[in-house]
Amino acid sequence: MLSLQQRAAAELRLRTFNCSTITSRGTWRTLGSTHCIHVLHNKRICQLQSACDVLSVHAAAQYQAQQQLPFSSPRCANDAPFLQACSAAKLVLAQSQCSPSSRKPLMTSTQIPQVPLCRAVCVGQADGTNAFISQFRLEGAASGPLAGLTLAVKDLYDIAGHKTGFGNPTWLDTHPIADATSPAVAALLEAGATAAVAAGQADIGLGSDTGGSVRVPASFCGLFGLRPTHGRVSLAHARPLAASYDTCGWFTRDAVLLQRVGQVLLQHPATQIPKPQAPIAPRWLVAKDAFAMADAAATQAIYDALAGARFGKVQAVLGAPIEVEVAGDALAGDGLHELGAWVEAFRITQAYEVWQEHGSWVTEAQPAFGPGVADRFKMASEITPEEHHAAAAQRSRIKQHMQQLLGGDGLLALPTAPGPAIACDATQQQQNEFRKGLLGLTCIAGLSGLPQVTIPLAVVDGLPVGLSLIGPAGSDEQLLDVAVGLTAAVQDTTALCARTV
Repeated sequence: MLSLQQRAAAELRLRTFNCSTITSRGTWRTLGSTHCIHVLHNKRICQLQSACDVLSVHAAAQYQAQQQLPFSSPRCANDAPFLQACSAAKLVLAQSQCSPSSRKPLMTSTQIPQVPLCRAVCVGQADGTNAFISQFRLEGAASGPLAGLTLAVKDLYDIAGHKTGFGNPTWLDTHPIADATSPAVAALLEAGATAAVAAGQADIGLGSDTGGSVRVPASFCGLFGLRPTHGRVSLAHARPLAASYDTCGWFTRDAVLLQRVGQVLLQHPATQIPKPQAPIAPRWLVAKDAFAMADAAATQAIYDALAGARFGKVQAVLGAPIEVEVAGDALAGDGLHELGAWVEAFRITQAYEVWQEHGSWVTEAQPAFGPGVADRFKMASEITPEEHHAAAAQRSRIKQHMQQLLGGDGLLALPTAPGPAIACDATQQQQNEFRKGLLGLTCIAGLSGLPQVTIPLAVVDGLPVGLSLIGPAGSDEQLLDVAVGLTAAVQDTTALCARTV
């Protein structure tokens, strides 16, 4: 069976797609807040964020060049022509690095609009795409736990002396140059990582996760990702979306590196959060109602990856499985006995915060948004303080319930997403249903402020599917330990998943 990049190479196109999350534009420091760029893989949208955007395009282009397949031009949504610059930049750069030098490029800088949106943290390479308005070099420390590794940074973290675009051209135009570097970026650079833009060179992707912007693309792209305990890693000098949900998260291609990054970012917590006394394992809780929200094929693929000859090794890491209802009868009196009600509490509280944070700027600056994002801002503007107060009370009850469910030793297993990335030709109704199911899974950790790690565990129709583990507040290091142990126990399946991207 052809791998994902092989199928992608046969029909490589870039397109834009309105997305609910703030997008990590990785080393390009480019469009993020309002749209994602996706690469079409066998009629499915593979969401490209942070490290994975460069890595996936590079892999597809490399195979394309080896097989001498035609290189397709990007297609862009009419409502977002400004995305064409970064779409084409990836194609051109990937092609220039992977294609034989004798072949005439099928896309040149003259085909890319002069749009001043893309930022690059660039090491050792000239920009032949005419897509960047600035390039700068950031060298990491000469030694350290991350020495020799390269870093992709989401375009909401400040870097002193440069503007932060927050994924929107109007924001870029209406905000000053940053006077300080984000502590999270500085910590990784001090640990030896080097910020770079070159296809395939990003080892670490530093992003943020409010409603799933680390966990979901990690699942879609076969990467490891961590959303830490809320407040654990500093978000100083980073643009907020909804502060009580925002977290600093990261992507890697293997569990050990995910843990190494955690050892750097978690060693100086921004907020002192008590760590659980007992180890996370062995109380392994399987979220029945969360798995019920996933596609049957995805659920079966995850179960199969954990079962059979591997199950003994899995139990050695996680303990014996115990099935639980996350939103069970204990919350019936609060109207929260189904995860759908949790989604509504999340939607109201998050959207209200977003409007309180950015409503004045949106009203005054009148920035351009894609239709989906514009609709969500409009919805946020209409939420009343009374509605927010009621939803916030529900959130407090959910947080209390999750603390009781996990205790100090519980580990909740659930699908990261309902399944692989949704088909690109899905109807609007199908997209809405997928999004609803997605939020039903991602809102659990968001509402409760708990850490969640996603592991590329399974494959459905040749596309990656992630398994998530949610631990008690402050258990980030133990959660990363478990991720490393579980990955070793099922290394044949995670290796298969990694080969799909």
